[in-house]
Amino acid sequence: MTQEHKHMHVMPNFKEDKYGIVNFIDKEAIRHEKPFKCSIFSFSHLIVPLPNFGQTEKFNEIGAKLEEIYQDLIKKLKINTKTDSYNMIMNENWMMIVKRSKEYAFDSIRVNALGFIGNSFFLKSFELS
Repeated sequence: MTQEHKHMHVMPNFKEDKYGIVNFIDKEAIRHEKPFKCSIFSFSHLIVPLPNFGQTEKFNEIGAKLEEIYQDLIKKLKINTKTDSYNMIMNENWMMIVKRSKEYAFDSIRVNALGFIGNSFFLKSFELS
C-alpha cells in the first residue's frame, strides 16, 4: 500500500536468489563507479554503487555520505522532495532512486518500491472469531 507520508520497508536479502533483479543490479553496480541507468528498466531511475565503508568509519560519517549520495541522485533526477513521488531502494552494494510519474496499480493494488525490484509484499486480513 502506498502511504501519503515517508515510510520504509525493510526486507531480508535472499542470497540464494541468484537470478533475481537485486542480484542483477548487484552485478551491474560492480561495473560502474558513477550513477547509471539500467537498460532493462524503462522508467526514470538512477543507480549508484555504494562505497565500501571501513570498520573504522563512524556511523555519523557513513550516514552523512549516504545522505550526500541520496541528495545527488535526487538532484540528478530533478525530484522535488516536497511534491514529487519517488522510491528509494538500497542494499549494501547500491542505492537506487525511482522517479514516479504516476501511481501504478494492478487490480487496485498500488506498486511501491518493492514492486520496482520484483518483490511482492502481501497482507492478508484475518477475521478472528
